[in-house]
Amino acid sequence: MTTVLDKLLDLFCKDRVFLMDSFNNINVNDFLDERDEDPFDGDWVNAFNEVKKQFETLHPERSAIDKIDKIRELAFRSAFSGSNSSDLAGYVSDDFELISKAIVINSDNKWVTTLLDIYLGGGFPSGKLVRHSVKVRDLV
Repeated sequence: MTTVLDKLLDLFCKDRVFLMDSFNNINVNDFLDERDEDPFDGDWVNAFNEVKKQFETLHPERSAIDKIDKIRELAFRSAFSGSNSSDLAGYVSDDFELISKAIVINSDNKWVTTLLDIYLGGGFPSGKLVRHSVKVRDLV
Protein backbone atom coordinates (compact mmCIF):
# COMPACT_ATOMS: atom_id res chain seq x y z
CA MET A 1 0.00 0.00 0.00
CA THR A 2 2.99 2.31 0.01
CA THR A 3 2.27 3.06 -3.64
CA VAL A 4 -1.08 4.51 -2.61
CA LEU A 5 0.66 6.44 0.20
CA ASP A 6 3.06 7.79 -2.42
CA LYS A 7 0.07 8.99 -4.45
CA LEU A 8 -1.41 10.72 -1.41
CA LEU A 9 1.95 12.32 -0.65
CA ASP A 10 2.15 13.45 -4.27
CA LEU A 11 -1.28 15.10 -3.96
CA PHE A 12 0.07 17.20 -1.09
CA CYS A 13 3.21 18.09 -3.01
CA LYS A 14 1.08 19.30 -5.91
CA ASP A 15 -1.26 21.25 -3.57
CA ARG A 16 -4.23 19.19 -4.72
CA VAL A 17 -5.46 18.22 -1.26
CA PHE A 18 -6.33 21.67 0.06
CA LEU A 19 -7.82 24.62 -1.66
CA MET A 20 -6.53 27.49 0.46
CA ASP A 21 -9.56 29.64 -0.30
CA SER A 22 -11.72 27.06 1.48
CA PHE A 23 -10.19 28.06 4.80
CA ASN A 24 -11.67 31.51 4.39
CA ASN A 25 -15.17 30.05 4.21
CA ILE A 26 -15.27 28.52 7.69
CA ASN A 27 -15.44 29.84 11.21
CA VAL A 28 -12.58 27.93 12.83
CA ASN A 29 -14.09 27.91 16.32
CA ASP A 30 -17.48 26.67 15.09
CA PHE A 31 -15.77 24.04 12.96
CA LEU A 32 -13.69 22.76 15.87
CA ASP A 33 -16.70 22.77 18.22
CA GLU A 34 -18.74 20.75 15.72
CA ARG A 35 -15.96 18.20 15.39
CA ASP A 36 -15.75 17.82 19.18
CA GLU A 37 -19.41 16.79 19.36
CA ASP A 38 -21.22 13.64 18.32
CA PRO A 39 -21.78 12.28 15.80
CA PHE A 40 -18.41 13.35 14.38
CA ASP A 41 -16.33 12.85 17.52
CA GLY A 42 -17.73 9.40 18.29
CA ASP A 43 -17.40 8.26 14.69
CA TRP A 44 -13.83 9.59 14.49
CA VAL A 45 -12.77 7.83 17.70
CA ASN A 46 -14.37 4.55 16.57
CA ALA A 47 -12.66 4.71 13.18
CA PHE A 48 -9.31 5.65 14.73
CA ASN A 49 -9.44 2.78 17.23
CA GLU A 50 -10.42 0.27 14.53
CA VAL A 51 -7.66 1.38 12.17
CA LYS A 52 -5.03 1.73 14.91
CA LYS A 53 -5.64 -1.83 16.14
CA GLN A 54 -5.27 -3.29 12.64
CA PHE A 55 -2.28 -1.08 11.86
CA GLU A 56 -0.41 -2.17 15.00
CA THR A 57 -1.15 -5.83 14.24
CA LEU A 58 0.28 -5.40 10.74
CA HIS A 59 3.70 -4.16 11.93
CA PRO A 60 4.22 -1.89 8.90
CA GLU A 61 7.60 -1.20 7.34
CA ARG A 62 9.55 1.83 8.51
CA SER A 63 9.17 3.42 5.08
CA ALA A 64 5.38 3.42 5.46
CA ILE A 65 5.62 5.02 8.89
CA ASP A 66 7.99 7.67 7.51
CA LYS A 67 5.53 8.46 4.70
CA ILE A 68 2.67 8.76 7.18
CA ASP A 69 4.75 11.18 9.26
CA LYS A 70 5.50 13.25 6.14
CA ILE A 71 1.84 13.31 5.13
CA ARG A 72 0.88 14.47 8.63
CA GLU A 73 3.51 17.20 8.50
CA LEU A 74 2.33 18.43 5.10
CA ALA A 75 -1.30 18.31 6.23
CA PHE A 76 -0.46 20.38 9.31
CA ARG A 77 1.53 22.94 7.35
CA SER A 78 -1.10 23.27 4.66
CA ALA A 79 -3.94 23.68 7.16
CA PHE A 80 -1.98 26.13 9.30
CA SER A 81 -0.95 28.16 6.28
CA GLY A 82 -4.55 28.57 5.21
CA SER A 83 -6.18 29.01 8.60
CA ASN A 84 -3.50 30.36 10.93
CA SER A 85 -4.95 27.99 13.53
CA SER A 86 -2.72 25.39 15.13
CA ASP A 87 -5.79 23.69 16.59
CA LEU A 88 -7.41 23.23 13.19
CA ALA A 89 -4.07 22.15 11.71
CA GLY A 90 -3.69 19.53 14.45
CA TYR A 91 -7.12 18.09 13.69
CA VAL A 92 -6.36 17.95 9.97
CA SER A 93 -3.01 16.28 10.67
CA ASP A 94 -4.73 13.69 12.88
CA ASP A 95 -7.27 13.05 10.12
CA PHE A 96 -4.49 12.36 7.65
CA GLU A 97 -2.78 10.00 10.07
CA LEU A 98 -6.06 8.07 10.22
CA ILE A 99 -6.47 8.16 6.44
CA SER A 100 -2.87 7.10 5.81
CA LYS A 101 -3.02 4.20 8.23
CA ALA A 102 -6.32 3.10 6.68
CA ILE A 103 -4.56 3.03 3.32
CA VAL A 104 -1.70 0.92 4.68
CA ILE A 105 -4.05 -1.70 6.16
CA ASN A 106 -6.32 -1.59 3.09
CA SER A 107 -9.23 -0.64 5.33
CA ASP A 108 -12.78 -0.85 4.08
CA ASN A 109 -13.98 1.69 6.66
CA LYS A 110 -16.41 3.81 4.67
CA TRP A 111 -16.37 6.64 7.21
CA VAL A 112 -12.63 7.14 6.63
CA THR A 113 -13.24 7.07 2.88
CA THR A 114 -15.77 9.86 3.28
CA LEU A 115 -13.31 11.84 5.41
CA LEU A 116 -10.73 11.77 2.61
CA ASP A 117 -13.31 12.52 -0.08
CA ILE A 118 -14.37 15.70 1.72
CA TYR A 119 -10.76 16.89 1.88
CA LEU A 120 -10.14 16.05 -1.78
CA GLY A 121 -13.19 18.12 -2.63
CA GLY A 122 -11.73 21.12 -0.79
CA GLY A 123 -13.99 20.79 2.26
CA PHE A 124 -13.49 20.24 5.96
CA PRO A 125 -15.27 17.30 7.54
CA SER A 126 -17.51 17.81 10.54
CA GLY A 127 -20.94 16.74 11.71
CA LYS A 128 -22.52 13.58 10.35
CA LEU A 129 -20.67 12.12 7.39
CA VAL A 130 -22.57 10.15 4.76
CA ARG A 131 -20.50 7.03 4.16
CA HIS A 132 -19.10 6.09 0.78
CA SER A 133 -19.27 2.64 -0.73
CA VAL A 134 -15.60 2.51 -1.86
CA LYS A 135 -12.37 1.89 0.00
CA VAL A 136 -10.18 4.81 0.99
CA ARG A 137 -7.35 3.67 -1.30
CA ASP A 138 -9.72 3.86 -4.27
CA LEU A 139 -10.01 7.65 -3.92
CA VAL A 140 -6.31 8.37 -4.22
